[in-house]
Amino acid sequence: MNTVGENRFSVTNRWLATAWQLPPLTDPAAQVAERVVLLLHYGIDWSDSNWVAARRGDYWDNLLPTRVRLATYNSINLHQWWTASAARLGSAPRTDEQRSELATLLTSEARPVLQVMRDQTTALTLRTRIVADAVRAARTEHGLAS
Repeated sequence: MNTVGENRFSVTNRWLATAWQLPPLTDPAAQVAERVVLLLHYGIDWSDSNWVAARRGDYWDNLLPTRVRLATYNSINLHQWWTASAARLGSAPRTDEQRSELATLLTSEARPVLQVMRDQTTALTLRTRIVADAVRAARTEHGLAS
């Protein structure tokens, strides 16, 4: 896939590979949107110092989809979208690999990606949840922390 620089072993590729039952997206804008939302989710600070931690029960059905969609209305590029979404949710890439992939993704053509985020918010957040559950299950199976 060209959207992430042909790195077959990127962090989002590894996460997506754990959800083998999930059909891959074929639209390049949807692929970028999915990967950026995954990076947003995995960058969230779940410590007690972040307000999101106290609202975990509301995260998947309200907090994440609302923040993803709302940021599309005030953003003209993906950098603005990321800045707004990450600030609202207390998210930042945790590793050099995540930062590198995010930097690449944020240079994608914004309009179609933002449109996917706006029009397919529910599908993107459901896919993110499926991947997160699969990653957690794989880590638990291998005795790693989730």
